[in-house]
Amino acid sequence: MNYHIGNFEKNVAGIESEVRKAEDAGAGLVVFSELAITGYPPQDLLEYSSFIEESRKALEKLAASSRKAGILIGAPTLNPNPSGKKLFNSAYFLYGGKISRAFPLVHPAGRTKKKRRSLSTPPNQRKKRLPAARSL
Repeated sequence: MNYHIGNFEKNVAGIESEVRKAEDAGAGLVVFSELAITGYPPQDLLEYSSFIEESRKALEKLAASSRKAGILIGAPTLNPNPSGKKLFNSAYFLYGGKISRAFPLVHPAGRTKKKRRSLSTPPNQRKKRLPAARSL
């Protein structure tokens, strides 16, 4: 998909269209990219509360349309802690018409400084190593 930075209506419409196609093909989970809701890279737009509010509204609209398949999609999350930056870069799981869960992402080494300027890594995940995935 070709996401447009700050064009929430167009991004959600395109995502909904792709979800319907995937559901028609029998998918149970549809995965979208990092910050797909906002368009990538949002850079300094992340500093505006109105941009974050619009992002949340777009996420809620998309969640309301999640009926058959789960949706995993990237969007910013407000940091509930007073320490650190005000936002996390998160993956959201949408299912059954609602936002089921947000997963703040851990930034791998080598990420751009511009992204780190606005988005934080959750404190309890900064030095945690995750086990490698394995086939079942």
